[in-house]
Amino acid sequence: MSRAAVEPTAGVCNVDETALQGSRGGGEIELTPANPDSARIYIHPMADWIYVLVGRDTSEELFIKWRKEAETLEQLRKILRSVIEGKFREDIWMLDGKPVRSRGRIEIDGKAAAIGGFWTFSNPLRRKQRSHFDYAPYVYSGGSETGTDAP
Repeated sequence: MSRAAVEPTAGVCNVDETALQGSRGGGEIELTPANPDSARIYIHPMADWIYVLVGRDTSEELFIKWRKEAETLEQLRKILRSVIEGKFREDIWMLDGKPVRSRGRIEIDGKAAAIGGFWTFSNPLRRKQRSHFDYAPYVYSGGSETGTDAP
């Protein structure tokens, strides 16, 4: 995974790319949007799969081993594009201040699709608090379109 695959515009988001010591993967990348209403993106590529975390708690694992690398990278590109364009929303269920379930929805090519999510074991009799988040696009409204006036 190269930095060029998700090159940001100045002022739209910050990129934190950290090489991992001893990892078989290519490092990790975190996109933190300048817009606080946008979803953050964390990507951790490994040898056979790519772990993607978007928003607050929705994760997706893309397995290169099960399909061609080009298909996996195209799916990753579509997920990233949807999140960056603000076509991502998620529901999170909390119990005692900890997430116990999440479910994400993105729009790809005009069609809604489920993405990732997780479910941990918890007491089924205890009521969980559900929160819904609709995320905004990665845009910078404080300057020029190119982002050259970004702080």
